[in-house]
Amino acid sequence: MIERAFLKLSFPKNPKKNLNNLSPGFAVSYDIEIQFTLHMFVKQVFHFIFNKNTMNEFVFLYRGVMADGPAPSPEVMEAHMKRWQAWFGKLGEEGHLKDWGAPLQKDGKRVASGGVITDGPYSDGKEIIGGFSIVKAKDLAEAAKLAKGCPGIEEGGTVEVRQVQPM
Repeated sequence: MIERAFLKLSFPKNPKKNLNNLSPGFAVSYDIEIQFTLHMFVKQVFHFIFNKNTMNEFVFLYRGVMADGPAPSPEVMEAHMKRWQAWFGKLGEEGHLKDWGAPLQKDGKRVASGGVITDGPYSDGKEIIGGFSIVKAKDLAEAAKLAKGCPGIEEGGTVEVRQVQPM
């Protein structure tokens, strides 16, 4: 069974448009080579043909405020986790959960242009991205409606909903 395939496209050169003279050292290739897996190819064909009936993917970015006080008790944490598990369970049963995702560490670095590295993933406030999940929904409106059930919202957090661009 073929696991990987290559597709090579060649375009005829147009002598009237010599793009290689745009700047010294600039060259234009007329050959494009694409490597893909059979699974990826079939998935994209199905997405193209049956787009009306397929579910789109969305990333839920869970944002919360860093608490300055003491850590919650084990009982409070257990209740918190049970609410999250119930919500994920419901999303899974309804066919909306593609990937639970994962929580993120609160420490991080931000890299900007010029190679500037600063501490923290946040700029001025104490809001951080605490984790992410990938869900399936027919459109952004449905994904936002699903996000309304997030237990983190009850605790002052927010959910940023972003559609994943099919490639």
